[in-house]
Amino acid sequence: MTNEQLNERIEVARGRYYTTEEVMAIFHITKRTIYRWRDAGKINPVKAGRRLLFDRAEIDALAESENGEVAQDRD
Repeated sequence: MTNEQLNERIEVARGRYYTTEEVMAIFHITKRTIYRWRDAGKINPVKAGRRLLFDRAEIDALAESENGEVAQDRD
């Protein structure tokens, strides 16, 4: 699969997924924190080539519960 084909698929999936940069902006966190959350099982990204994508429903639910444990894990 070429990079162009991958980018097209990612654009189609954008309605369902957030990019790493979007998740960083939602939670005001760094990539390092995203990786820690992934390793801890708090978020479950989907790999698309070299990119990580995050299910919108999962991230939106996590953002709503941000006042609890998640807020303590920020950098």
